[in-house]
Amino acid sequence: MSITFVFVIFLSLIASGITGIQTPDRSLREVKERFEADVLDLRFEAQRVYASYKCDPAKLLQSCQQSNYDACRSSFPNPRCDSEHKHGDNVCGRFENGTTAADKNNASCHGMVADPTVTSIYVPSFSPTNFYDNGTTMDPLLVEDICISHRLEEYFVEKAADSASSPRSMFFAGAATGLLRIYPARTLPFCDDSSSAWDPRQEPWYQLATRAPASGKTVVILLDTSRSMNQRLEHLRGPVRHVIDTLNDGVDRLAIVPFSTAAYEITVEEAVLVPITRTTKRHLLQLVDQLLTMEAGGSTNMMAAFEKTFEILEYGMVHNMAEESCFTVILFFTDGSMTDPPGKTEQDVIDFINHGLSRAENMLQQPVFTLIYSVVDGVTGDDDDRTVSFPKTLACSSARASWASLNTHTRVHESLAGYDALVEWGLQPRSSSNFTAWAEPYLFAASAAAVGISITAPVFGPDNQLIGVVGIEVSLDDLRAASKEEGNMTLRCFSRLSRHRYSPTMPFYAGQLGSLCTYVSITRGSRNFLWLQ
Repeated sequence: MSITFVFVIFLSLIASGITGIQTPDRSLREVKERFEADVLDLRFEAQRVYASYKCDPAKLLQSCQQSNYDACRSSFPNPRCDSEHKHGDNVCGRFENGTTAADKNNASCHGMVADPTVTSIYVPSFSPTNFYDNGTTMDPLLVEDICISHRLEEYFVEKAADSASSPRSMFFAGAATGLLRIYPARTLPFCDDSSSAWDPRQEPWYQLATRAPASGKTVVILLDTSRSMNQRLEHLRGPVRHVIDTLNDGVDRLAIVPFSTAAYEITVEEAVLVPITRTTKRHLLQLVDQLLTMEAGGSTNMMAAFEKTFEILEYGMVHNMAEESCFTVILFFTDGSMTDPPGKTEQDVIDFINHGLSRAENMLQQPVFTLIYSVVDGVTGDDDDRTVSFPKTLACSSARASWASLNTHTRVHESLAGYDALVEWGLQPRSSSNFTAWAEPYLFAASAAAVGISITAPVFGPDNQLIGVVGIEVSLDDLRAASKEEGNMTLRCFSRLSRHRYSPTMPFYAGQLGSLCTYVSITRGSRNFLWLQ
């Protein structure tokens, strides 16, 4: 059968780290190599579980329903207080009155309450969560994800008990449905507030590992700002920000083309095809926020939008801006049919666009994909056939085009599934050997205070399709300890860390790093561990 879920497995090293991280004769380079070796071992285990999984729907709930513990509401069979786990003070400290079931027996604990004999699971609040009600009202894919990820519990327990691993290692297993499985089992610090809508799939550790590392892409976003979009512009903020966040520093380029009666390009530092860096990302996000809060107006001239797009692509080719690009993606957001220019039929516009796309491919010598999104209102239901008819016809007329409905009340990850599938290693060699990605510091979801980095690697199935990623989280305290042993390493200060957080209610600011900005540099853009002599 076809398996549609994605695994994300994490080994988090919060207190003592991997074996030897504080051993005097172990260099930081050796620690790096050990992290990456462990990540690749985890990737192998994930691929083994994926390949051996067999689903029996009749026995699915019966076999695993009673074996799962909710990270927000369950009591655990063998909870223990890890008083040496300093990073967990905030987690335990706020439960001194036993306000949650999992902590009533550990009211005086000032470390981290965890159960090393089982795992716990987290499901975002926007997902159907009646798993404990026979799963009858839950997404069947989510039920399947919960059950298959439970097969990893034994591996987690054995790995933690292994003398070659930290006794306080923390593993994470997640799925494309938003599921997060945690070992050892514990209560998450944000279950009692609105941040339970947190989506693990939007985090840097997931995004980094699922983006092609060696090649770039050119992305052009066309935004319909005509009068009819006035009530819907705000709903484009999430999708556009998502696309910008997934772009790779140093290799990708982005152009944004708002259009109504006419079309124009947004520039950053006079660049039209903006090279992606942390700085340009920040500027682009600010400009998009300003654009989408303006009042919409004018007619809908789709021909002008694509004419401007083709001008930008040609300009980029002439000025050698596409040298690092392997393919081009055009994302076209609109709410209906064309109303401009006068005298042009829909077929005229389709012919113009298809001719331009064919010419662009020949000019760039690379594929050009067009992803068309009809922005519809999922509540009022006031959309007529014109909202989707022409965009659908346009998509069907092109060999490399697709159409999807962008419901104003659908989550971004679901709405842009086609885009994510395209850029998630879609054009890359599937045997990507030993690639690993290093992410910047962020707050760990399992602890309200621990800050660390992650090392991840992509995982592929037997059919060479991307399954997900595996990785290791390591606290900055452990990295600092290793750096002190080395003595001669330096760390460039990380920037823009306020965007890298696990929960909307737990922002992490760069100033909290303090003296850590004197040790080792790990860059998100190049995904390399930089060894500074």
